[in-house]
Amino acid sequence: MLRSWRWRAAAILAPAAMMAAAMFTGATAASAATTPTWQLVNEFAGTTVCDTPGNTDALQVYLSGTWSTPITVGASNLPAGGFSSFLGRIADGYRLVQTDSPIIQPGSAIGNGVIVFGPRHTEFAYVEVTLPAGVAVGSTVTVMLSATDGTTTQTEPVTIGIQNSCTVF
Repeated sequence: MLRSWRWRAAAILAPAAMMAAAMFTGATAASAATTPTWQLVNEFAGTTVCDTPGNTDALQVYLSGTWSTPITVGASNLPAGGFSSFLGRIADGYRLVQTDSPIIQPGSAIGNGVIVFGPRHTEFAYVEVTLPAGVAVGSTVTVMLSATDGTTTQTEPVTIGIQNSCTVF
């Protein structure tokens, strides 16, 4: 009699346990595939960056949120002969260090251009875009500023207007 009671209890409880396990596993898988905890902020939305032929623009990378894996930044969609590079200015205490690594280490930011790694360690990240000298004055070029943590890639368009001269603020 005891044996049949155990089998009945197992037969009644097993489907409920399997449903609970499926719901828990499904919730875990769904939460693992959610949006990242950081965002590339488009500080250039609705504006045109002024550039002169053959000049280099330093486009500051604005991130918002927190991230626990390194983020690599760059630019694409450049005209033939154009190129991009990275410039990071790291303030470690009172010392300013420049780096050419396109990798932003784990940290946090509020979308104002300052990236925080600790109480006295901040960084300002720039993607430098150099357009070829042959780009016509009066034309525009739209480059894609990008950031990726290896799982998620975010891009923002940046429109650059080519002028004979630009006013620097």
